[in-house]
Amino acid sequence: TTPTESTKLHRRRSHPRETHHSTIRHTQLYYTRAMFVSRALRQRLPTVLKSAWTLRPVLTCPQPSSIVPSSTPYHPTISNSLSSSNPRRLLSTRTTTTTHNDEAVYIPDMLCRQCEQTAEHKGCTTQGVCGKTSETSALQDALLDSLKSLSLWCVAARQHGLNESELQEANVVTLKAAFATLTNVNFSSSRIADYIRQVEGIKTHLKQQVQQAGPVAKTEALMDLDLHDKTDVELEEYGHTHSGLTVRAAQMGHEDAFSLNEIATYGLKGLCAYATHVSQLEDGQTDPAVMTAVHEILAKLASTDADMDGLLATVMRVGQVNATVLQQLDAAHAHKLGDPTPTAVRTSAVQGQAILISGHDMQDLHHLLQATKGTGVNVYTHGEMLPAHAYPK
Repeated sequence: TTPTESTKLHRRRSHPRETHHSTIRHTQLYYTRAMFVSRALRQRLPTVLKSAWTLRPVLTCPQPSSIVPSSTPYHPTISNSLSSSNPRRLLSTRTTTTTHNDEAVYIPDMLCRQCEQTAEHKGCTTQGVCGKTSETSALQDALLDSLKSLSLWCVAARQHGLNESELQEANVVTLKAAFATLTNVNFSSSRIADYIRQVEGIKTHLKQQVQQAGPVAKTEALMDLDLHDKTDVELEEYGHTHSGLTVRAAQMGHEDAFSLNEIATYGLKGLCAYATHVSQLEDGQTDPAVMTAVHEILAKLASTDADMDGLLATVMRVGQVNATVLQQLDAAHAHKLGDPTPTAVRTSAVQGQAILISGHDMQDLHHLLQATKGTGVNVYTHGEMLPAHAYPK
């Protein structure tokens, strides 16, 4: 069976007594090696380390109002000595110059703060503590912009009378692509770039349909976004210079309003994850009311206006729609797997080959159990998969 984005499989040999201690030994070994390398770097590259350490406070966004007023379009140009020799940059120091007033603005190589494990509880700026690279982070930011652009056209399509069957392709890719940007879901840069191209292709076709139906008022600049012919490196560059957290904060120019935008963004990603599972359990179908709300929320998040009231209402709407989606997911699980009942769960390992499954896709686990039945391979659940024990099937 092929796991979905949410599921990560780890095949290993386990022994009831050896697994835990082996893990501890390997962890200690890696930690010792890291400390050794760190000492060597401090001795050999004091200047570089000092410079890198100086940049650590940039984990928090600079005051947006001191960079670019929210009413000014943000189209930075890049000056990077490493870009020509190494387009797949790693830990590069960048200087971004805005066309607004040619003021040099520092943008970290990445700034991701969407999980509770971020560096210093503020944000990861070179590589995620989860292992996500700056390249993947930039591509995910670009994908989010692409989804906002698609959503603006989905809103226009519904206003022009297009039905849900004509929007089904856009509905499905919206859920899957947003899901792929969540923490620990998809770290494949090429896969994220493929999602961008899928979104752009669907948007191009939908745009033509909408324009044939009647005149379209341009509500946001992202309606004109076109990334369909960009290379992976160009998509990464776009994400870094146009879609990153620091850039979006500068565009809005209001700290509280931007925080509301961020809350709604991360909440919506989780909503899309659960809605994806519902769609998979319902043979690829999507709920029209849920998808209408998802696209309207993304369209709102595409705006750079510091609309406190509107953004607060958007945050509340995310919660309301998510409650609906969770009800749908609970019903779909019960229909496919039986009503959950209290169940005793073994917490110790048994000798033999094993697969550890994490994530929260109950259907994937069901398929995995069917595939391993009678093979002698033990399947262990982890984290969010623990409730699977309660379903009879």
